Amino acid sequence: MGQVFLFFWRCGIIFARDILTFVKKLKLYISAQKAMNKIELITNKHLRTDLPEIKVGMIVRVWQKFYEDSFSKKGKKNVKAGIKEISKPFRGIIIAIKHGKGIGRAFTVRGEAAGQIIEKVFPYHAPTINKIEILGESKTRRAKLYFLRDLSPHKIRKKLRTQYK
Repeated sequence: MGQVFLFFWRCGIIFARDILTFVKKLKLYISAQKAMNKIELITNKHLRTDLPEIKVGMIVRVWQKFYEDSFSKKGKKNVKAGIKEISKPFRGIIIAIKHGKGIGRAFTVRGEAAGQIIEKVFPYHAPTINKIEILGESKTRRAKLYFLRDLSPHKIRKKLRTQYK
């Protein structure tokens, strides 16, 4: 009994009502921990292990799945109706990785498409990503390379000194 009193006294709890609120908070904390463990068990099933480990500053080619509807038109007999799966690559530099290692992890790739420089955010564990090819790597000292938005492609190559594989 004395050890329990010392524990509460060290926590700054002196009165009986404080002990009751402490015990209630402890029960809520334990139930929240159990709920978090259940959530982790469910989300761990959907984590992908077939993709390579990526870092900020890498030059990558991300192959993404798209689905295209093709309907048969009147008069054309050779066209099949249905859904077609198409894989398209997007090449660029990874400028940010967000949300840690969990199911919500996402990375931002800055690249060129149809003559325009664009940024795409890909969820890392999404089933629409077929594969990620690592084309090159550059040494960076920052976690987010947002300063590259203001630079031309020539200055980016000069600043990052990318080594291609």
